[in-house]
Amino acid sequence: MVSYFMNSCGLSAKSALAASKKVSIKNTEGADSVLRLLGNHGFTNLQISKVVRVCPQIIALNCERNLLPKIEFFGSIGVLSDDLPKLISSTPHLLAVSLKNRLSPNYNFLKNIVVLDEVVVRVMKRMKWAFLRDFNSNLAPNIAFLREIGVPASNISNFVISNPCGASIIPS
Repeated sequence: MVSYFMNSCGLSAKSALAASKKVSIKNTEGADSVLRLLGNHGFTNLQISKVVRVCPQIIALNCERNLLPKIEFFGSIGVLSDDLPKLISSTPHLLAVSLKNRLSPNYNFLKNIVVLDEVVVRVMKRMKWAFLRDFNSNLAPNIAFLREIGVPASNISNFVISNPCGASIIPS
């Protein structure tokens, strides 16, 4: 597998060895499909290499069941096809988390606060890492607290838009 990661994914020997310890691939056909899918969606070889180096599990995912629905989801919420490779290569684990249990619920939660799709995408680009977490355990309690103390919805929305990291600090 080390040679596959080096030759097909462009990883260094050290990165290929580390990746091969994190993921097991029975045959390279599925992995080749993943690489093709990413390439067909505008990822450069360098971006694909970074995605696989940071999150090697992606190479073992099923294109039709796992990856394509997530790519289509990002397109459906307004992530432009030119922006998708930049978004994913900066936070590759976005392709590894559950669409049903994480990406979609987090998107819907944010959309209820900031309303417009393009604003949700803008916030998402600023706090990509937060989409890997469960908003119900970090962002939701903060929003609920702000509502409890009477902060108007428009101010909450502006706060989340202007300071998404601050809005998602885990309460103690």
